[in-house]
Amino acid sequence: MSPTDRWRINLLIRTLATRHRTCATVRLRRIGLYPGQETVLLALDRFGSMTQRQLVERIGVEPPTLSAVASKLEAAGYIARKPCPGDRRSTLVSLTERGRALLPDIREIGLDLAEVTLNGMDAEQVETLMAGLRHAIGNLENEDATRSRC
Repeated sequence: MSPTDRWRINLLIRTLATRHRTCATVRLRRIGLYPGQETVLLALDRFGSMTQRQLVERIGVEPPTLSAVASKLEAAGYIARKPCPGDRRSTLVSLTERGRALLPDIREIGLDLAEVTLNGMDAEQVETLMAGLRHAIGNLENEDATRSRC
């Protein structure tokens, strides 16, 4: 791949990520959320209550980022935080009924956004795109692991 093609792919990935986030922001604001908050709610629904440290590792954000998001979600009544029974230094994060009530809307937004993003692609194109994205993500995860060992 030429240097020009490598620059183009970076630009396309950045443009896709930016536009996808912008569209997600508009849709999530309709239900009173901001991007990133839905990720916390979906993780808690899928995996159950967990410590903030476990949640950080599960969704791949920095601890200060999660702390800020969790504070907003807690203030809105979507999650509850309390000291972890087995380790008082840890905080246990749980989904509340109010947070659980948002899940159908969050999932609908995700489905709608995927439909808009993939509009006009046939099944083969979608499969090829998903395989390429999974491969690229794996490459970046390997790069992160390599750098942390340096």
